[in-house]
Amino acid sequence: MPEPGGTRLIGRAAEQRAVDAVLDAVRGARGRALVLLGEPGIGKSALLDHAAATAAASGVRVLRVTGIQSEMELAFAGLHQLLGPEVARVDRLPAPRRAALRVVLGLDDGEPPDRLMVALGALDLLRALAADRPVVCLVDDVQWLDQDTVSVLSSMARRWATDPVGAVVASRDAVPELDGLPRLEVRGLATPDALTLLDGALRAPLDDAVRRQMVAETAGNPLALLELPRGMDPAELAGGFALPGVTPLSDRIEESYRRRLAELPVSARTLLLLAAADPVGEPALLRAAAACLGLGPQAIVPAVEEQLLEIGPRVRFTHPLARSAIYRGASPEQRRLVHLALEEVTDPDTDPDRRAWHRAQAVVGPDDETARQLERSSRRARSRGGLAAATAFLERAASLSPARRARADRLVAAAELAREAGDDDRALALLDAAGDDALDADQAARAALLRGRVAQERTTGPDAVHLLADAARRLAACGLPAAHDAVLDAVVTATWTAAPGRAALVREATSVLGDDRPGPAGPATDLLVAGLRARGLEGPDAALPLLRRALDALLADPGTVAASGPSWSALWLADELWDAAAGTTLFDRVAGPARREGALGVLRRLYRAHVRHLVLVEDVHAARRTLDEGRALAPTDPASFAEVELIVTAWAGEHDTASRLAAELRRPGAGPRTRVWVAYADAVAGNARGDAEGAHRAIAPVFRDDWFSLGPMVLPELADAAARTGHAADLAAAEAWADERARLTATPWSLGVAERVRALRRDGDGARAHYERSVEHLSRVRGRTELARTHLAYGEWLRRRRSRAEARDHLGRAARLFTETGAAGFAERAARELRAVGDHGSGRPGGTLTPQEAEVAALAADGLTNPQIATRLSLSARTVQHHLRNAYAKLGISSRTQLGRALGEPRAAAGGSAAR
Repeated sequence: MPEPGGTRLIGRAAEQRAVDAVLDAVRGARGRALVLLGEPGIGKSALLDHAAATAAASGVRVLRVTGIQSEMELAFAGLHQLLGPEVARVDRLPAPRRAALRVVLGLDDGEPPDRLMVALGALDLLRALAADRPVVCLVDDVQWLDQDTVSVLSSMARRWATDPVGAVVASRDAVPELDGLPRLEVRGLATPDALTLLDGALRAPLDDAVRRQMVAETAGNPLALLELPRGMDPAELAGGFALPGVTPLSDRIEESYRRRLAELPVSARTLLLLAAADPVGEPALLRAAAACLGLGPQAIVPAVEEQLLEIGPRVRFTHPLARSAIYRGASPEQRRLVHLALEEVTDPDTDPDRRAWHRAQAVVGPDDETARQLERSSRRARSRGGLAAATAFLERAASLSPARRARADRLVAAAELAREAGDDDRALALLDAAGDDALDADQAARAALLRGRVAQERTTGPDAVHLLADAARRLAACGLPAAHDAVLDAVVTATWTAAPGRAALVREATSVLGDDRPGPAGPATDLLVAGLRARGLEGPDAALPLLRRALDALLADPGTVAASGPSWSALWLADELWDAAAGTTLFDRVAGPARREGALGVLRRLYRAHVRHLVLVEDVHAARRTLDEGRALAPTDPASFAEVELIVTAWAGEHDTASRLAAELRRPGAGPRTRVWVAYADAVAGNARGDAEGAHRAIAPVFRDDWFSLGPMVLPELADAAARTGHAADLAAAEAWADERARLTATPWSLGVAERVRALRRDGDGARAHYERSVEHLSRVRGRTELARTHLAYGEWLRRRRSRAEARDHLGRAARLFTETGAAGFAERAARELRAVGDHGSGRPGGTLTPQEAEVAALAADGLTNPQIATRLSLSARTVQHHLRNAYAKLGISSRTQLGRALGEPRAAAGGSAAR
C-alpha cells in the first residue's frame, strides 16, 4: 500500500509497490535505484508524482529534475537543476570534490574536473543532506537530460549501496548509462482500468463499442485516454479516433494540449511559452521575463486553473508533453520574442552561457557578435568538461556566422569536439555540413584527419591507413603539428592489418617523414613512429630498442601522452615491450585528463586497451571492474566493449556467454581486430577446457601474423596448445619468438614466459630447470595468471613423470591461483589434473573468499537476486554472477541454495580471512 499522502493511480498497484520499495529501502539506509521505462503518456510522471507525495509524507527529502530537450547539450544542466537548491552546502565538501562541483555548477572557473570527482562530490552532497533525513532523486525524461548529468547519476547510483539515498528515474527508451540498474517497464492499462479512467474523462455517456475502440487505439495509454476526449465535440467522440497508427501517439497527445491552449487568453499562452522556453524553472526569472513582455501576475492564473502548470519553489509543467506541445506549437516569431525576454533577464555575469543560448535562439539570420558569444560559451563548456555542450555551442555559432571561413572553421572545430566526446556520427555530419568546397587548406587537412580517425575506429584496415596518410600529407603541407599525430595514427593502424601488404601500408603511413630516424633525443612521438616503422619493415632487433626509448620518453614526461592524439597506442606499446607496470602508469596518466575533459571517445579506447592489459598483468577481477567502469564512464557505444568483454568472459570460464558474444562478433565484414579477438578467446576457452586442437587451430594463424602488442597474449596460448597436440614446428617457432623477445626486453614477465616455453619443448630432465626459472621470474610479476600457468604446466609434466607428490603441490598452487584471479576455466583444468593424481581437495582454497566474494555470497544467502546485489554493491549483474561462481568453487558447492549452510558459522571467518 502507498504511504500516507501517496497518490492513488488507477491500475498501477504493482508499479506503485515497486516505487514504494525504493522509498522503503532509502528509509532503511539501503541505497536503491529504479528506472521506469515506457512510451510518452504511459504514466511514468504520475508514478514520480506518487513517489514525491509518498516521500514527503514519510519524511524523505525530494530532489527533482526533468530533462529538457533544449538543454541536452548544456553540460551538467540537469545536475544544476537537481543540486541547485542545495548549492550552499557544496562548500562543506572535501576540497577536491568541492572544487569539481563548483566548476561544473558554474560557481568557479577552473580546469575541467575529473568526472569521477564530480560524481563523488555530488554523492557526498546527497549524503550530507541524508544525514538530516533520507533523500530520493526523482528524474523525469532522462532521455532529454544532458549526457554529463546522466553519467553522474549512473556513477552515484552504483555507489550508494549503504546510504539513505535513492532515485527513481523515468525514460522513454533505455539509456546505456543506466544499464544494470533495476528497471520496470510501464505498460498500458488493462482494459477494465483503462475504461474506468476513460469514463472519468468523458463529459457524457458514450457507446460501449466506441469506448472500447478508444481503449484499443490508445493501447491503454493513460494520458491519451485523459487528453484525447478534451476539446472534441460529441460528433467526433461518437465516431471514435483516427485510425490507429496514422499519427504517433505522442503527436496526438500534443495536439490535444494545443487544443486546450487555443482556449486560453493570449496572455496565458505567452506566459506558458515563456515557461516552456526557460528550463531553469525559477519563478522570479519567469516573472521578470513576463514583465518585459508586459504581462502581469494574473496572466498565469488560467494556465494553473487548466492544470497545465504548477508554481511552487520551481515552475513545473504537469507533464513534459505539455511543455513540448506549447513550444512546438508556437510560431518562430513567438519563440523569438520569449527568448529575447529571457535573454534580457538572465544575468550575464552568473549565467553567461544560458544568456548566449537564449540570444542565439532569438536572432534571425547571421549575427557575428552572437556567434562570438557562443564560441566563448563553447570554450567555457569545454573547460568544465562539457564536450557535448561545447559542440552544440560551436554548431549554433557556425549557423550564425556571416563569414564563410569562420563558419567552416567552427563546424570543423565542432566536429573535432564531437569526435572527442565519442559521437563519431555527429562528427561526420558536421564535416558534411561544412562541405569540402568551403574549406581552406588547413581546415581540409583537419577534416581529413578526423575522417581518418573515424575510419580507424570503425575498420582498422587499409582504407583507414590511406585516409590517415593523406591527412598527414595535408597537415605537413600546411605546417600543422598534428601531422606527427596523423602519422602515428596511420602507422599504428598499418600494424593492425594482416601480414600480406602490411609492409606497404607501413611505408605509406610514414612516407611523409622520409627515411630519417630520430636522433638520440628525439621526441617520444618520433621515436614511437620510427620504432613502429622498423617493426613493420625490419624486424624486432631494429624496432624494440627504439620502442623502448619511446616508452621511456613517455614515462619521463607526464604531459606527453595526455597531449597526444592516439594516446591508447602508448598502452599497446607497454604490452609490446612486456612491461606490466608501464601500461598501468600510462593508463592512469591519460584516463584522468580524459575524464576531466569529458572525452568519452578517448575513454572508450583507453578502457578497451586497459581491460585487455589487465587480463594479462593482473587478473580477471581487475579486468572486469575496469570493463564495468569503462562502460559507465563512456557509454556512448556499448557494443564497442563487446570484444574485450569476450576476452574477460573467456578467461572467467563463462563459456556460454563467450560463445554468444563470439557468434555476434563473427558478423559479415568484421574487421581484422575483431577476428583476432574472437580467435584469441576461442584459444583461451579451448586450452582451459582441454580442447588443445581447437585452441591451436584458432591461435596459430594469429601468431604467424605477429600483430603489434599481442605477443604476450598469443604466445602462451600457442605454446600450450602446440605442446599438447604435437605441433612441433609451431612449438619451435614459439620458442624462437619467445627467446628473441626475452633477449630484447629482459623483463621478468617475458623471461618467465620464455622459460616456460623452453620447458614445454623439453620433455626430459632438462625441463625442470626451465620450469623452476619460470616460477622464479614470474613470482616477481604483480599479476599471478602467468605464474599459475607455469605451475599448471609444471604439475602436468610432473604427473606424466609419475612424480605425484610434486605434481600435487604445483597443481594445487595453480588451482588456487587460478581461482583467486578469477580464471575459472583454467582452475577447473587444474582441478581435473589434481583428481588424476588422487587429490580431490587441495586445489580448492576452502573459505578464503575475497572480501567482494564474501559480501556477494552473504547477500545471495540472504535471498537477494543477482540484479539486487548488483545494485547494492555498484556492480554489473554479470560481475555478481562471476563472484558467485568463484565463491561456489571455493566453498565446494554448486548452487545458491547451499550458500546458507556453507557460509553459516564460517561466513564471518571467510570474509575476515580474505580481508587479512
